[in-house]
Amino acid sequence: MTPLSCFRATAVTAAPLSYRLFQLTTSRFYGSVAAAEPLFDPDNYYSYYQAESDSDQHRDSLRSVTLPDTEGRERRRGVHWAFIGSPRAKKHVYAEMLSKLLEVPRISMSSIVRQDLSPRSSLHKQIANAVNRGEVVSEDIIFGLLSKRLEDGYYRGEIGFILDGLPRSRIQA
Repeated sequence: MTPLSCFRATAVTAAPLSYRLFQLTTSRFYGSVAAAEPLFDPDNYYSYYQAESDSDQHRDSLRSVTLPDTEGRERRRGVHWAFIGSPRAKKHVYAEMLSKLLEVPRISMSSIVRQDLSPRSSLHKQIANAVNRGEVVSEDIIFGLLSKRLEDGYYRGEIGFILDGLPRSRIQA
């Protein structure tokens, strides 16, 4: 015991900085392990070892939830997602992959505007003027086109959608 105490006393007097560093490294070995312990979140858990039928059931449960309608009927409510992010973040790529995975339609606002840019549509002049001036198409036109597309999808029996390209501003969000 005495030789060790002599060593410590010599180390403290000879090199106090190296002693402090040695003391810091040997004082606690358990601090960082406790802080890095992962927490289990059952909402984000997905097992890749499930059977194929289990993953299909999981995907179907994500696609639709049964909710009572106002008239007492049970109506299925599907996925209603919007991709929001900075320009050039490839939101359309992720939206397309997710729409294929969940088997719900991807509604792209740019394609809806391009469809109504054809000369036979009633909003052709308003959309063409905004596009030719390099401006953003007005919100009234955008929301009118979107509500028409959602209504058409509802009558076709589509359950849910993934919205790509809207909202473009805080007001629209």
